[in-house]
Amino acid sequence: MESGIFTRIFEVETREKSLTLYQQQVGDVSCVVWDAALVLAKYLDHLCQVEGFGDKWLEEKKVLELGAGTGCVGMTAACLGAHVVMTDLESTMPILRKNISMNEEQWRDSGTARAEVLDWEINPSTPEHFGAPLQEQSHDSRDPVSRRTRYPWTNTGLERIPGESNVEVSSRIHSFGKTTPEVLL
Repeated sequence: MESGIFTRIFEVETREKSLTLYQQQVGDVSCVVWDAALVLAKYLDHLCQVEGFGDKWLEEKKVLELGAGTGCVGMTAACLGAHVVMTDLESTMPILRKNISMNEEQWRDSGTARAEVLDWEINPSTPEHFGAPLQEQSHDSRDPVSRRTRYPWTNTGLERIPGESNVEVSSRIHSFGKTTPEVLL
């Protein structure tokens, strides 16, 4: 194994699949699998065993993951049959793409997964690029949740994923710099 790289195995129990997650000993926030990613991935797997969801609830769904890091959540969704686009900063792409390529056999018979750069700080030069806000959308000024910023990727990102239904795994960014995880089914 490469110097400075170590692995962690994550079991997708409902599909009897094992993901090998490559991590870096030295790096920024995206060098290791975060506990929150493991919890969310396990929760997605668990929902496949819950009455009302069933083992096929993610099949053919489109999933856009924001801040994928090492890719644990997105790859789990792919194992569960989803068509996933995992996004993160350019600096994250080497480890994320390595994890995708080393695990693609695990979802080959069900879903798909790929990585795309998404940097909210860069202005797009063409509509195909991800980037800065296009416009502020305010539906009800008394409700801060309804005041959403529309980014170009919200219009085009999911359209690039095969399938008909959407599941968005994301974080809502608040003005005070905190993030609140949300899963929109």
